[in-house]
Amino acid sequence: MDSVALRVVTTDGRLRTALAMFQLERTEEHVVLAAPVGSPGFSRRGVTGGPRGSFLLPGQWEPGLHPRPWRHRDVVMVHRFVDEWSTWRWLDERKSWTAGAYVNIERLWAVVPAGYDTEDLTLDVVVGDDGAVRLKDEDELAWVEEVRI
Repeated sequence: MDSVALRVVTTDGRLRTALAMFQLERTEEHVVLAAPVGSPGFSRRGVTGGPRGSFLLPGQWEPGLHPRPWRHRDVVMVHRFVDEWSTWRWLDERKSWTAGAYVNIERLWAVVPAGYDTEDLTLDVVVGDDGAVRLKDEDELAWVEEVRI
């Protein structure tokens, strides 16, 4: 099992975040990555805006990267190299799969020496434990389009 980095970059190639992950499987068609809670990661900081203050504003980034380990639940991500999304599944405290899933809408993953680069496209899809499908971050998408980040 290899260790790789999943890096989120901006349209102009600036690194936003990076997370160390285990590469569980890789074929010509897809890759399967896993990140347990506590996996090392890094992110940019600076002046933020938008709903919930989650976007770094252009020209307001601090220099350097800041430690940001994975704090959520253990996650497994599956990405097919022809799709502009990845599917995430979570493990609960008993190490059992949760019933729902998360679909992260993003650019195609680029294979780079460190692992993979992608660009997050803000809007995501959540499949609930009951199978209900809903969009996530519609307010953030509207704000990004208005501000043109």
